[in-house]
Amino acid sequence: MNAPQPPDPWDSQPQWDSQPQRDSQPPKDPPPPQTPAWVWVLLGAGVAAIVVVVGLVWVRPMLFDAETNQSARSSTQLNTTASTTTTPTTESSPTTTSAAARTTTSAPSSGTAVPANATRCGPVFSNNELPNSATGSKATSCEFAEEVRYQYVSQGKRNATVSINAVSPVTNTRYSMSCTGKKVVTCTGGNNAIVYLF
Repeated sequence: MNAPQPPDPWDSQPQWDSQPQRDSQPPKDPPPPQTPAWVWVLLGAGVAAIVVVVGLVWVRPMLFDAETNQSARSSTQLNTTASTTTTPTTESSPTTTSAAARTTTSAPSSGTAVPANATRCGPVFSNNELPNSATGSKATSCEFAEEVRYQYVSQGKRNATVSINAVSPVTNTRYSMSCTGKKVVTCTGGNNAIVYLF
């Protein structure tokens, strides 16, 4: 009898069942983490803040420049209680007519210098053409002189007699002023007001 023979190694079938099974797809990446809601709220608040800042930077000059001009006009004061008349002196001094007539006061004959008795005022706004003003009577305040200067430079007519209106915040009254001159513009009117623009 023949003894059973061991099976040939090449005849044996591989044991596929004994090996672990592998997926044909690679493993999936884990899902990205969810962004917390507070991050979106913080981002929205930051964008809103930037919009507000940009808006203020853009709009602020328009608001505050208009407010500054209005403030300059509203701070104008015209002293209506003082009534002083200057008596004409020599030819080199400024000549003033009586307060009741409310006519013009002329600068020196050359028209290029502010009279020596004028009180110079600090500018409230900048302007290259006529950057300064001065008062020529005690009835005129520097604030009112600056308002007259503002009104004069805001209109376009030059080198001729020009009528302007300036509002006094003290009396809240509009005063008519007549302005004439080239290098030094002399404005008169109101209640004995005299203003030099130069």
